[in-house]
Amino acid sequence: MSLSLWPENKKREALKVKKKKLGILWAGVFLIALVVFVFSSRPANSITLDVNPGIEITTNRLNNVLSVSPLDKEATKVLEGFSVGDQDFDGVVNELVDLMILTGHISTEKNNLILITANDNNAHPTLLEQAGQLIEENLQNRQVGARLLGQTIAYSKEIRTIATDKGISPGKLAVIKKLTAVDSSLSVEGLAPLSLQEILALAEELDIKPEELFVQVKNVAADLGGGTGKEEAETTGTVGMGPLLGMEKALEIALARTDGGQVVEFELEKERGRYEYEVEVKKDDKKYEVEIDAHTGEVLEFKERRDGYQGKNVQPGLLLGIEKALEIALARTDGGQVVEFELVEERGRYEYEVEIKKEGQKYEVEIDAYTGKVLGFKVRELSRGVGIDSTTGSGL
Repeated sequence: MSLSLWPENKKREALKVKKKKLGILWAGVFLIALVVFVFSSRPANSITLDVNPGIEITTNRLNNVLSVSPLDKEATKVLEGFSVGDQDFDGVVNELVDLMILTGHISTEKNNLILITANDNNAHPTLLEQAGQLIEENLQNRQVGARLLGQTIAYSKEIRTIATDKGISPGKLAVIKKLTAVDSSLSVEGLAPLSLQEILALAEELDIKPEELFVQVKNVAADLGGGTGKEEAETTGTVGMGPLLGMEKALEIALARTDGGQVVEFELEKERGRYEYEVEVKKDDKKYEVEIDAHTGEVLEFKERRDGYQGKNVQPGLLLGIEKALEIALARTDGGQVVEFELVEERGRYEYEVEIKKEGQKYEVEIDAYTGKVLGFKVRELSRGVGIDSTTGSGL
């Protein structure tokens, strides 16, 4: 071989080496791109929000949301038209809370309870805390009270199958299973149709504290006194002032203090930066006024005086009574929260006037105190300003 061919051979060899290196480089780039694609498209974390409805959020390891899925029929309605877009986890959680408020599933007039469940199989350890903090801040900004409950569970295939079959979330199913383990007379079939509030009330009847069921329990107060709720946490050790007692408990406290009698007026109102129940009871020839802290049950003020005006033609023994009157009113409004009750004389006859708040609306029901006939019924929209903090129901 001629010596003149050596340079050409060296060029060819160098070109082959260069092509080989370039091929390895591109293979590496492709492999990295493939890994990134798999890494970003593969579900890594999942968390569910239960507000009756239940919604599941699935993210990748970069905390980008891959999907938002309804877990029941009500959630399907809520998510109609919803799009994740390019939002991260924080953005999606905030938008879902806004959506729940917009649709009335979370409101200032409700006993708001939100269950956050993280999939223990794959969820990042801080995801539960992150979701809770986001929801807490959102509610405080909107001046809405709620109780936040958090738990981590392993999403087994069995859990998924049973939850889907019952039309509930895996998180709600996990709570139900904890109760059935305590009381064998309970069943998944019997508890599945209940709301989270009803299930939690049942747990309390079984003497099971929320702290025994969940890893996180937090009360988020509405802005009751010009603050955000965080200031209260610094002085009391808890976030917010907790849920209200509810009408039934308030009446129990008032009637215990007066040793019975006839409740003629009841009202829940804000006084001196806190919510109070004001109850008026008539007994024999006396009138009692009882003011009760709506959160703690402490009797703040108690007044006794003679009832100088007995009224004409009033026959206390023939009156329906508060329990029957409330039953009639709540049946007319299909539930809600009783915030005011009064026995008054109108046009020569006695009437019960009941005020009920429900899902952004205020109902005023007038009932004949003897016959139970509904004499007046009014409905009006409530303003979206500061409302009543989270409560425990409508009462009797």
